Amino acid sequence: MKLNCVAFAGAIAISFAFWVFTVDAQASERREELWLEASRVPAVAAEAPGHGNGMHLCSIHAYLRKSATGGAKLRAGPGTHTRIVARIPVANPEDDMQPEFQIIGSKNGWLLIHNPHWADYGSGEKLLFKGSAWIAPGLIDFEMEGYTLFSAPRIKASVLLRLKSPGKDWDSRKVTVEQVRGCSGSFLDMTIRLPHGKRARGWFAAICGNQATTCTFGDDPAKVEERRGKLVGSADLN
Repeated sequence: MKLNCVAFAGAIAISFAFWVFTVDAQASERREELWLEASRVPAVAAEAPGHGNGMHLCSIHAYLRKSATGGAKLRAGPGTHTRIVARIPVANPEDDMQPEFQIIGSKNGWLLIHNPHWADYGSGEKLLFKGSAWIAPGLIDFEMEGYTLFSAPRIKASVLLRLKSPGKDWDSRKVTVEQVRGCSGSFLDMTIRLPHGKRARGWFAAICGNQATTCTFGDDPAKVEERRGKLVGSADLN
């Protein structure tokens, strides 16, 4: 009888371990479905509608701007003249969070996004559009975790402007992103307005698309690269 109990307990433990492994594997598959590894971006972008010469590749997480009244139109190409392929809502009615997505390319001032979805902030994940489509850059939002504008989308590029004085705390809310112009690798090309009204344009790397917590990139582009995989860089897709 004792041996039977031990065997039964062992079978329960094995079953539980297999269940945990299965759940973890399913969660990992869902994450892979929603987020592309940087190495997969070129192939996926090459199959996207509207790709072609002058398209730059990137891998950046962001979310829909709250001011996108009525939701956002996703298009078949980088421009308002192209067909609308989908509309995504502004916020999840369950938790009031905005749809999140991966930016994988830019062209003519528009951004190519992949798999917009509601992230799991307690209400579960839900895919809103499967695949890639184009969105106007004024409809995206993100947190600026760093405070350095670079002259080019490279880790060792020269610094154009440091937005934080030595010894001072950094508050990105004091800086307004006026326009996102494109992307390359883990960098966004943007024009910002400082508290005193001065404007500056440059490349910014520490972009966080998590709406609940920080991404802990700090102001080191190398950490962004480390977290997201090797930088995709820019390329022309024929």
